[in-house]
Amino acid sequence: MINDNGIGSRAYVRLTHMKRKFHTLLTVALVVVATVSTVLSSQPAEQGWNGEYCIVREGYDPIVSPAVTRLYEHKLCVTKDEIARYVFLTNARGDGDRSAAIYHAPERARSLSGGYWVTSTEASDSFSAAIPTAVEKARVDLRKIKIRRTDAPLPASTAEVVHELWLTMLEKSRTFEKAVPSAPTFVISAKDHAGIHLKGVSASVGADTPCAQLLELGLWLVQYPHVPPKKRLDAAREIESAAQHLLQKSKKTRKVE
Repeated sequence: MINDNGIGSRAYVRLTHMKRKFHTLLTVALVVVATVSTVLSSQPAEQGWNGEYCIVREGYDPIVSPAVTRLYEHKLCVTKDEIARYVFLTNARGDGDRSAAIYHAPERARSLSGGYWVTSTEASDSFSAAIPTAVEKARVDLRKIKIRRTDAPLPASTAEVVHELWLTMLEKSRTFEKAVPSAPTFVISAKDHAGIHLKGVSASVGADTPCAQLLELGLWLVQYPHVPPKKRLDAAREIESAAQHLLQKSKKTRKVE
């Protein structure tokens, strides 16, 4: 059963629980939305569902700080990700950064038809907490941050719709290196049909933007490998349904110039 958000009932219950868990993160994010809107106010406004410029493509310079980018790419992006990748960078104490990578590996045992897999990579703490600032020492010793990886086969239809959604959102976004990342931040990336790697950063996770739902969908992908094998098909269907719902909405918006 699909509710008004385009998400199945079981998925909706799980995502509601996830919303409660990340309530503090999203509250902070709503404050950041106002800052982002001010920064972007000099640019032509996009009307409609994509109106908050919620995803901004990275150019030559990273939008996320170079120090954090180096750490999360080194620690969380070790598996291939030619289909899609999602990275979540937390802003909550005691929470960890995490990533989900979708890739093609038909040679692996237990592969489903199509040979797609998703690997979840989770850090025990935030990498930004391990970086000292001009006014504060690092709160966490980087050497003590533990990394956990879990993987699982993914149905081809689910992998393909996530890739199409990521690519559609990225192609409709624009490059703006002065953008301020949202808090929390997520990063999505995918290769287009020409093999070009596109990467975008969330600049808003306001409730009126698709990024609020993309944030939840990405976290759901991170959790997918932890789902018991007997329940994974249902979980994949719920992910696919939610991604398809977002994809249909995103296709109705015009590209940000």
